[in-house]
Amino acid sequence: MEKAVFVAYPYKIEGYRESIARACTGLATPFYADNELLGSHVLDKIRNQMQRADLCLFDLSGRNFNVALELGIAMALELNYRVLICENDLPEPADLGGWDQLRYENLVDLSLRLRDRLHSPEIFQTHRRSISDRQFAVQPVLHIQLHSGTGGPDGHFLVGFIRNIGRGPALRIRFTIPTLPTYELGVLKPYTNTQDEQRLNIKYSDSSFFLSKLDDPTAHFDFTDTAGTSYRQDVPIVQKLTPGGSIMGFSITGADPPYLI
Repeated sequence: MEKAVFVAYPYKIEGYRESIARACTGLATPFYADNELLGSHVLDKIRNQMQRADLCLFDLSGRNFNVALELGIAMALELNYRVLICENDLPEPADLGGWDQLRYENLVDLSLRLRDRLHSPEIFQTHRRSISDRQFAVQPVLHIQLHSGTGGPDGHFLVGFIRNIGRGPALRIRFTIPTLPTYELGVLKPYTNTQDEQRLNIKYSDSSFFLSKLDDPTAHFDFTDTAGTSYRQDVPIVQKLTPGGSIMGFSITGADPPYLI
């Protein structure tokens, strides 16, 4: 059964619904606030629509007030949501560092990136629990930039770094990439300069991660804060393909916000 995806976006963007439709084909059914005519107040209608959805998407490109309001409702209801924003539409309307988000360059890129995300069952799971003010004050938030480097006689490697952009140290960090070993990392304190980041150099050339397209292109961080609270963060994996369908490279960038486990 296909999932239901509620989409809010600035209606002035031409071709937007067609891009979303391409991303959702065979995976989910997108719908919009104007798909239904009801006798209730428009915000009541939108709230009911969002609560029926398996996933809500809010595109903040263009700094549209209506979309921002609908996002606020979804956050208050603790719904499963993602923020979309065009990279070319900066500066941002607010600090998006702690929000689930997907950044794209144009509508073609949006369709491809969103389709990759929709292939992962994780995106439809409402597994987040509320974080208290006390936890939020010490919560670590990890950010990763990892890309496939040039292969050589020693093999192919993923290279990059992990930073903690949160408010407190991250402890007992475990980083899991599908088909690869789980990596245990040292303590990461909140980032102030490059000395606070963890550099990575992960060999992957002997793994099926290198040889075939992943069914679930998602990596994970598991860690705790100084109070012993356990968190997980999901990280999207983008596998780059040649025109013939062969794997030619990877990127693992960003991370969804932490949720309690």
